[in-house]
Amino acid sequence: MKKQGNWDPARVFFALGRIGYNPVSALLDIVDNSISAGADLVNIELALERVKVNHGNKVQITSFSIVDNGRGMDETGIDNALALGSSPEGYEATTLSKFGLGLKSAAASLGKRLTIITRSANSSAYQAVLDHDLLDKKYEYEFEQASAESIALLDKHVGKGHPGTLVCIDKIHVNSMPRADDIVEDLKRRAGTIFLDFLNGQVQGGKKLTLNVQGEPISPRDPLFRGEIAKGENGNLDDTNWDGVTVKWIERPRKIQLNSENTITATVAATQLPHPPSVAAAGGNQAEARDKYGIGAKNYGVYIYRNGRLISWADTFDGLVTQDQDLYSFRAVLEIDKHADDILNIDVTKSQLHLSEIARTQLAQIIGEAKKKSLEAWRHRKSVINKLTGNEPHQQANEEINRAAQSDAREEELELSTLPDSDRKEIERRKQQENTQKKANQEEQQRLEKKAERVQFVHSLPNNMLWERTRHPSLGDIVRVNQSHRFFIELVDLMPRKAELIKVLDILFFGLAKGESKVIYSPENKAEVVEKVLSEYREQVGNALSELIRKIETSRLTEQSE
Repeated sequence: MKKQGNWDPARVFFALGRIGYNPVSALLDIVDNSISAGADLVNIELALERVKVNHGNKVQITSFSIVDNGRGMDETGIDNALALGSSPEGYEATTLSKFGLGLKSAAASLGKRLTIITRSANSSAYQAVLDHDLLDKKYEYEFEQASAESIALLDKHVGKGHPGTLVCIDKIHVNSMPRADDIVEDLKRRAGTIFLDFLNGQVQGGKKLTLNVQGEPISPRDPLFRGEIAKGENGNLDDTNWDGVTVKWIERPRKIQLNSENTITATVAATQLPHPPSVAAAGGNQAEARDKYGIGAKNYGVYIYRNGRLISWADTFDGLVTQDQDLYSFRAVLEIDKHADDILNIDVTKSQLHLSEIARTQLAQIIGEAKKKSLEAWRHRKSVINKLTGNEPHQQANEEINRAAQSDAREEELELSTLPDSDRKEIERRKQQENTQKKANQEEQQRLEKKAERVQFVHSLPNNMLWERTRHPSLGDIVRVNQSHRFFIELVDLMPRKAELIKVLDILFFGLAKGESKVIYSPENKAEVVEKVLSEYREQVGNALSELIRKIETSRLTEQSE
């Protein structure tokens, strides 16, 4: 005897939304559907609003929209798209789909309501709404002819009467959602790498994908920067004679075997990206080099592409690529197609895979040798630069602070766009006033522009202040730190090579200046009064620290004499 099993659709969708997505991976998984539908134009947009919180206001996301000019769907297509485990029929060999869960699970991770407005070449425009709050013991969604308003919205993006699909997710999970600016910037940073081959027109018959995020087009970005490598033997890395400025091959593209029958293969390659301090020594900009090539902790490792789409960012393969700052310029790529899915056990989010024994054995040898060569090249350049300039932990701390300050500035711009006109104009007036009254001198501006220095040491400050904020007219806050202050002389000067402590102090000084700016710019405060109080506060803190350190030093000398 067979019995019908019970299930709760609401709980299933709750679980689907928690299978491993973050907002960026979820949005780009929905873009996969657009590409599989033949789209060469996809727009991602976030709708924002300003809401009150305990101590002020914040920008909150109200909806996500992904619209494409692909084939669109008729009624049968919508049924298949919203089916749990949609049918693979009609998928092309190069499809990015795998389990038939992407749209449903990705949308569920973002919000509780999914709306689809779509039109194919041979059908009317339809609208389907799946609302998790309306799910009970049956899996049902609303389906109807699209309204005139919905059709107009679709026409705005794909052209009047043209095929296409608009996916909108609202009833957002606001409590678990990152900042809007972080999502937008991460989309811009990652999408060019994830859809590299599509943006370059290297798949889909040479048709180039246009992908926009908040109206800004995404450019292709090769994580290995293969386009910068010189042709011939000059492109190979010589780890003992590398200039640290140019991109080099560590391992040129080669095939590896994935199964015992040798019927399924993958392509592996590895490159060495520049060493930023060497770029600076050659007259370039170290901060710009780090940003351009993504030299940092989260970006080195193996980039895995499936059917031309990145599915894993800087994978370490459970230790094949070890954690080591001297590997920051190491990049490798593993390219597979859908035939490797079962062998490599790719997960539902298509973001992780598990190597077969054959694949791991081959990769371990290739990656191991490439990694060793990369380490030797980096350490060689580090030794050369240290002999020339010495070690400067303050510079690295400044670069990290500058990146955070740029992110903060973008978030402020998003927040400004949600403010009433009167408040926005008042904040802009105060910023302009700050640019005049707190303007950094020419040297300070250049130090920020060329070296990303947000924290700048100066010979002295008035009234024994330890720090003082100043501004670059377009790049924003800088903090001056008084080298003649007792706190600096007794503490900072005594630990020039303790990089982590220098970093903590730099962050503290910049945070103090940034906090002052936020209070000054708030329309709820009287700027002139706040500025007077803050100035007095800086003087009092400077004097208090000097006196405290003097008493500690006096007490220490007294104890030694006894």
